[in-house]
Amino acid sequence: MSSGLRTAFVYTSRFQEFDYGPGHLLRNKRLGLTYDLISACELLSIPSTCSVEPEPATDDELLVFLKPDYLKVLQNDDHGARLGGGSGNGGPSSAVGIFAARHLTLDLV
Repeated sequence: MSSGLRTAFVYTSRFQEFDYGPGHLLRNKRLGLTYDLISACELLSIPSTCSVEPEPATDDELLVFLKPDYLKVLQNDDHGARLGGGSGNGGPSSAVGIFAARHLTLDLV
């Protein structure tokens, strides 16, 4: 008996475009490997499942979850990290591509 509920698997290859850094537990390569395994097992073809690709959130949407000053830090540090700078504190704001990643992940909430 079907309850009508569906399970969404949220993934985009764009998740591979950023890196939280060597000290972070999340390795984005693992996300790609997980997606490959799920696809190989044809789990996304189960009728109650679907695959959803996130769209980038706007700055206004991000501000629902982030304080304006933190959004500015992410914007500035993403650019700085690409140039070899960034905050350098080892936190998420020093990771290359983190601003773009936040746009994708916060849109899912």
